[in-house]
Amino acid sequence: MPPEASALSFSELALLDAARDLVERAIKRRPSDGRQHHRRADLLVALERPQMATAARRRAARLGPAAESDFAQTVLGFAAAAPAPADAEAHSWCLALAEFVPGLSSQWHFEARRAWALRHADPLTSAARAPDARSGTGEGRLRVGLVSADLGRHPAGYFLAGLLAHRDPTRFQLTCYSDRLEEDALTRRIRAATDFWHDTAELDDSRLAGCIRADAIDVLIDLSGHGFANRLLAFARKPAPIQASWIGAVDTSGMAAMDWLLTDAWEWPPDRRAPASERILRLSAGRLCYAPPDAAPLVSDLPERTPVFGCFAKTARLNAEVIQLWARLLRQVPLARLMLKWSSFDDPGLCAACRHSFRSHGIDADRLILSGWSEHYALLAAYGAIDVALDPFPFSGALTSCEALFMGVPVVTLRGERPAGRQTAAMLGRLGLDDFIADTPEEYRRIACRAILDRQALRRLRGELRPLMLQKLCDGGRAARALEAALAASTVTGERGSFVVRG
Repeated sequence: MPPEASALSFSELALLDAARDLVERAIKRRPSDGRQHHRRADLLVALERPQMATAARRRAARLGPAAESDFAQTVLGFAAAAPAPADAEAHSWCLALAEFVPGLSSQWHFEARRAWALRHADPLTSAARAPDARSGTGEGRLRVGLVSADLGRHPAGYFLAGLLAHRDPTRFQLTCYSDRLEEDALTRRIRAATDFWHDTAELDDSRLAGCIRADAIDVLIDLSGHGFANRLLAFARKPAPIQASWIGAVDTSGMAAMDWLLTDAWEWPPDRRAPASERILRLSAGRLCYAPPDAAPLVSDLPERTPVFGCFAKTARLNAEVIQLWARLLRQVPLARLMLKWSSFDDPGLCAACRHSFRSHGIDADRLILSGWSEHYALLAAYGAIDVALDPFPFSGALTSCEALFMGVPVVTLRGERPAGRQTAAMLGRLGLDDFIADTPEEYRRIACRAILDRQALRRLRGELRPLMLQKLCDGGRAARALEAALAASTVTGERGSFVVRG
């Protein structure tokens, strides 16, 4: 496809590609769901893949008529006040995809999430009778439940496994409600650290809520937010007396049924009054604790070559404002190249659109290195090809930033207004690397330029970052104590507010 062929920008195509990924995963979970097949056809038409779109349309037609208007246009128009899908799941996906769109304030996201909750979740809460507060098991242990489809090789898995290995089983009984379809080594590692495990992918939200209620869970924690395969409508039925959001839920759920949002003082500073429907509970050890893979490549030496910036984040994060700023940085460092790596770059059309977008800002195609899917080990090894990682915005990295830092590559970030824009800044702050945190685009360019040109400092950092990560961001014991203190505090009733619990 020639670059001029698409009427959509690269950032629009990347957003639609992220939506297509959600739909493809939903089809894998529910192959006969006609809604998802119609959505896939709409997205493939917009992504200009006519043969795939025709096949998808035929398959969708056999499963029933379309239940909504063009889903691709809904995705692109949602942040600009286009009508939300009537379906609760698709509406929730639009909220998740809006995280990638620049220029939307905390107030916008709060109101959009409240609108979703008022439409889909709060009526279920009003009809439900919440269980009475309980005091744990007969042995005095608090019953804690975790709900997620991502208990495995997924960011949620990597941010959970190390902490769970250090939990205190004498104080907390842990039950996992897993919607994951395929287990992997990380799933088994998480499963081994729990007391009870339920595979719940076949249960609808009502039956899942009934299962949780029957287990007499004291504190129920959602790990997905508005992400894929979330079970927020099970939480809306209030199956546990205390309910909280964590890990995958960076921001408010908007729901009346959710009591707490587990975060930290870096992402949600006490002096910032971002709106939320939950009370804010700040973990002293940070919201995220990274569990590196058991087998990871060694950190490579900094090679003698042309400087290379890099970003291995989802292409939907590379919006027009990000590309414009990175293009200005590349013009400022004329010898440098930029490596972008994500599975979407296996698509020649998306690659062409990306090159066209940078070319419109004066950056020749040969200065871009576009790389597609790799096995996880190879992906980590690819960090050896870059010198400085660039964090996108307004939705900053979490696992991608951890992996870059673990592989010895410093990350430059632009600290955002919203918690989702402060994830990498939180990590860098905990590592004592505040010099890599910018508060303006101009400062971002200055930091990135200085970092990549100071080869001696880069070589030193390359050898220091992994030990620093293991000490500061991978301390599962410290993170477990902080979470356990938070779980105990979450059972305290009182006026809505926020505080830090010391682990």
